[in-house]
Amino acid sequence: MKLHADLNNSMPGVVDQAAKLGSMAFMCTMMANLLPFLAAMESKELLTNIIALGVLVITLVVNVSIQLETGVVTT
Repeated sequence: MKLHADLNNSMPGVVDQAAKLGSMAFMCTMMANLLPFLAAMESKELLTNIIALGVLVITLVVNVSIQLETGVVTT
């Protein structure tokens, strides 16, 4: 998964804003699709995937926070 390159640079174009918001929506969709598969895993796989999910959630929260705080993505 690749994060956006410009976390705090202004991208005023409509296409740029749509690309950033679409990318964030894609990452959230990936996270939502992983959750049902956690129920069918063994304990060792489950621990590894829970840790990976935690890293993904932290990455998404920090990413969105930086973009909202700097005003890159307008709400």
